[in-house]
Amino acid sequence: MSIDPGQTKKELSEAVAAAMKGSDLNRSQIADHLNEEIVASGAGKRVSVAMLNKYASPSDDTHSMPSHIIPAFCEITGSQEPLKVLASALGFSLAGPRERELTRLGQAQVDAKRAARAKRMAEAALEEM
Repeated sequence: MSIDPGQTKKELSEAVAAAMKGSDLNRSQIADHLNEEIVASGAGKRVSVAMLNKYASPSDDTHSMPSHIIPAFCEITGSQEPLKVLASALGFSLAGPRERELTRLGQAQVDAKRAARAKRMAEAALEEM
């Protein structure tokens, strides 16, 4: 697999733009909420609406959303799309609580089939004795 940082940046910018467009908050409110999180955590520089606009612009080669604010941005906008872009670049996908439980259920079913097969083999071996 080959990772294309330019393509990832473009897709991340598009995801940031879509997240802001789909949010119930306007860009100024998103920036305000992000800044509250940034200040509260001491996680760096404040974010302006102009910076958000640059993060959301695929054609802007000079600004990318800092990785450390992406989780807060996703929580504030209610969109996991920016995280999905980053995971997808590595061939992964995101799993929410439901998907994690479905994965656990599937693994339990696989384990149960293996155990049943081992039981049948042990029973067959005992019958041959």
